[in-house]
Amino acid sequence: YGCILLGEGRRGGLDHLATAARHDRRLAEDAVQAAAAYLVPREGEECMRLWYESVFAPMAP
Repeated sequence: YGCILLGEGRRGGLDHLATAARHDRRLAEDAVQAAAAYLVPREGEECMRLWYESVFAPMAP
């Protein structure tokens, strides 16, 4: 669902990708790729880094 929202230009799709990545690590790589494809051109690499850290830093051991 996150990818569909991003495809429609709706930033809220990032929240869905983050939730999916947190709940199922197998989805993490695809979530990161979709988030990067949306964020980097629109908001830059720094914004992508912040999103990534917000999703994965809480999961670190």
